[in-house]
Amino acid sequence: MLSGGTSVARRALLLAGLLLGSMSTLLSPPAGLAAQSPTPTPVVPSAFRLQGTNGFSIFVFATPAGGGRSGSVELIAAGKDHMAVRYTAPATVSETSITADLGTLGQIAVYFHPDGQLLTRSFKCAGQEIPAVVGSYEGTVSFHGEQGYTDAETSKVPADFQLELARECNFVVSGGGGSPNLRSGELYVRNPGLGPRFSVFKAGPRSPARFFVDVSEYNAGISIDRYASLAMPASSFHYSANLQTATVRPPAPFSGAAHFDRAKKANRRWSGNLTIDLPGLAGTPLTGSLLRGGLVHAGSVRGPGR
Repeated sequence: MLSGGTSVARRALLLAGLLLGSMSTLLSPPAGLAAQSPTPTPVVPSAFRLQGTNGFSIFVFATPAGGGRSGSVELIAAGKDHMAVRYTAPATVSETSITADLGTLGQIAVYFHPDGQLLTRSFKCAGQEIPAVVGSYEGTVSFHGEQGYTDAETSKVPADFQLELARECNFVVSGGGGSPNLRSGELYVRNPGLGPRFSVFKAGPRSPARFFVDVSEYNAGISIDRYASLAMPASSFHYSANLQTATVRPPAPFSGAAHFDRAKKANRRWSGNLTIDLPGLAGTPLTGSLLRGGLVHAGSVRGPGR
């Protein structure tokens, strides 16, 4: 298994999008099957994928204990509608096995079986070639998404070296800063603790709107993060030129509407009945007294009371 940290939770949608699409920007074509064991030592990929119901793809990554951290398994259920759910659970991970009890969500108990071949790929973000043992994980893999949004089950799944490398490259994304676009508008809503984080952006009054939703929770020792990144019509988000007020009224999977008014007290600036149907969590509220909203031009530095 490769060393190094896994991709952070807030990048799960980017990870899911790249995994569902092409990985050509990260990986070069196979260099072929090696006749002899090259250097460095071949690794056993600790990642695999399987197909879930309702159009969801399931990506599984395992991390062994080490460096003061416990072993864990990360499961990302990614839909084609730019929604994803990331689960992180305790696991027992060795060079050739992965075991994790997901409770009502399912179970992973698999052993790696090599097929006697080696595969070498270029690891571009590390500037080197890395060989991997080709083989499959056999045993039990079952996953049952909350509210039946997807199900997946198998007794044998190929180990996926491309997924392993995609995780290790860690998707470093730069952005932000610079001068603000004075025609743009960005509304953001935060909860000081666990709860929904929501933002919507437009490059100009007539531009399409981009909505982002991120909801975190813990359930029976499992960390769960649900994400959505959705393009919506310009009419979904209106804001005043002086950024004093804004109204959000997007179509499905949202329901209801919400309003921002800077003139009101902090705990009343963001109000309404806006909800979203996320995978496994329908009717998630995006308003409430604990949420704090702000309205800025894109590129502006967000600060208290904005």
